[in-house]
Amino acid sequence: MRRQRWRGWGLLLVMLALPAAQAAAEASGGEVVTPLSAAETFTTVAALLEGSFRDYPREALRRARQAAEGDRPEPARDLARQALISALESIAARVPVPGVAGQSPVDGRRLPVASLVVFNPLSWERSDLVRCRVALRPGQAHGLRVLDPTGAPVPSQLAAVERHGGGSLKAAELLFIARQVPPLGYRAFTLVPTWESGDPPAPARAPASYESHFYRVLFAHGGLNSLYDKALKRELLQPEQLLGGEVLLRRPGSDGPGAFYRLSRDRPWWIAVEHGPVRHRFQWEQATPHGRVRQRLSLYPNLKRVDLETTLLEGNPASGPECHLAFPLRIPSAHITFATPTGVVRVSPDDYHQPPGSSTFRPGVPRWVTVGDGRFSVTLSPGTTQWEATEAVGVPLPYPILQPVLPEPVAGDDCDYRVSLTSHRGGWERGWRAGAEADSPLLAVCSPVVEGPRPLPPAASFLRVAPGNALLCSLRKSEEDDSLLLRCREMLGKPARARLELFWPVRSAWHAGQAGAERPLRVEGRRVRLRLGAHAVTTVRLSLRAAAP
Repeated sequence: MRRQRWRGWGLLLVMLALPAAQAAAEASGGEVVTPLSAAETFTTVAALLEGSFRDYPREALRRARQAAEGDRPEPARDLARQALISALESIAARVPVPGVAGQSPVDGRRLPVASLVVFNPLSWERSDLVRCRVALRPGQAHGLRVLDPTGAPVPSQLAAVERHGGGSLKAAELLFIARQVPPLGYRAFTLVPTWESGDPPAPARAPASYESHFYRVLFAHGGLNSLYDKALKRELLQPEQLLGGEVLLRRPGSDGPGAFYRLSRDRPWWIAVEHGPVRHRFQWEQATPHGRVRQRLSLYPNLKRVDLETTLLEGNPASGPECHLAFPLRIPSAHITFATPTGVVRVSPDDYHQPPGSSTFRPGVPRWVTVGDGRFSVTLSPGTTQWEATEAVGVPLPYPILQPVLPEPVAGDDCDYRVSLTSHRGGWERGWRAGAEADSPLLAVCSPVVEGPRPLPPAASFLRVAPGNALLCSLRKSEEDDSLLLRCREMLGKPARARLELFWPVRSAWHAGQAGAERPLRVEGRRVRLRLGAHAVTTVRLSLRAAAP
């Protein structure tokens, strides 16, 4: 596979964390999009574009899967990340920089322009947040600007800015909303250095309330008193016993309501740290006997989502308490629906309303959780190693309090944990895609403008799956030959006539049944038609007429 390197710009890549349980679920045939399945998919795509599987990282992927099966998450994550980075670099090197020819005049100077290729690992088109880290040499630029494929500016924002001694940009987190990124594909943007400084405003004490286009927030010491959906006119939180997002520290060896220490009792208050066209962010930080805790709340002017990031700073797992978050949701008698590696599970109120202080509902490692009554729902994407519905307050309650349990930190290291939340009409059927998107963020790769052929279009989909109730689970090379194995799941319990549309012409396709039995499927050029059973996982073997573009 071809790889492009340039000293001026580093690789910009947003990676997912791969907790142990997620890795194990993936290795055991779980139907979720994880870094390991993303690595298998994009390494397969890169090999097809190359026209050969000669450089396909077969051994690295095998070792990653073995590490996941052996409950060794760090080697699995690292091997998957390395393979994924290499594949995305190889694909991005074939994508042209839209609308430029290597140099672009900016503020009277001629500055280098970089290609920013945004990848979508999911099987539907989406518009979503891009977060990537960029580093520059001294004197290259003071700021950055993003242009879309037509050359129009895209609202962007810099955070965590570091500068060289002369004031030029050294490093920063770049944020923008990428619109209409094709399913299992990419869209190219142009990254232009400028001489305009884009530093965030100085931190200031947050007001008692704040409004974005979608939500109104009422702050409290160490949590939220209210999160109100302005369009649906619904309050999401029920903070009479616990605050929204409140941090709870479980005393070691203790159980019941008295086992938790509420960090809100230390009265930390929110500070406004960012206010830009892409993200508004607030945070508080509080010292504990076992390290510091920092919590950040992010709202987006053009994205109906709330992100709550909790960080254990230099925690000590040997002596520290178990750390929980609280999400008391104002949805009485709500059902809880969550995604598992083998399907979707629904829990009735009777299953989680237990005696005070008990904790009986533990769905393990869900990729998303929806709490709703059929008319209104809240979908959360927890991405943690444990998730509970617990009444840790000593009295029976008519509404659920969800408690994600933060992963145990490594001694001396920071431990970051993020919950994404959105609200919507209807039940989980209208929220599962939003949960999957928050759990599988867009991936971005930055590469320089270099001479040489870039044969791919500015935007493309390598695989589309229709209808909307079909979820692509994995796409990888077969172990036996150079054919491809594709797995997809019907999500809503509705049998469907599905259509697969690939980037390459298809020579033949077979439905892989039990005991190795296969039957041919209808092929129409780049399209394959098949039937999906209700809630069924379908495996398809594909033989392509692949030619490197």
